[in-house]
Amino acid sequence: MRLVVDASVIAKWVLPEPMSAEARALLDHEVMVPDLAFAEIANLLTMRVIRGEMTASEASRALQIVLSLNPVSFPSRDLVSEALAMAGNLRHPAYDLVYVALARQQGARFVTADKRLVAKIRNLDMPPPWASLVTPLTDFQPGASAPTLS
Repeated sequence: MRLVVDASVIAKWVLPEPMSAEARALLDHEVMVPDLAFAEIANLLTMRVIRGEMTASEASRALQIVLSLNPVSFPSRDLVSEALAMAGNLRHPAYDLVYVALARQQGARFVTADKRLVAKIRNLDMPPPWASLVTPLTDFQPGASAPTLS
């Protein structure tokens, strides 16, 4: 199965968080990310260091593990125009919607642990067709096929 994951899921690959085992299980599939994901995970790890939740050495090791997992990476440059259009309609940061744009482009399911993004999409009166690609990590079923967009 082809999956796009965001930094909220990637963090669970290397940090002890709720749903970490479920996030790591996604690595059994074809995992794709926009190149933006690597900057986001580096920022997330930096914030953990600043808050004293991990050392700089631990953060560096976690980043190296993420990079070694080698998810298929796509240039964000090719996704930002679509993400901008989605963001305006959803009133949500465009960088989160770069992942959705990649899922659309690749015919993949987007799996996220970002509860705020999921809630915004689920609360839309008229969800756009791409909304069906968004799957919370808590709801991910490995055998379920990705919906098709008509």
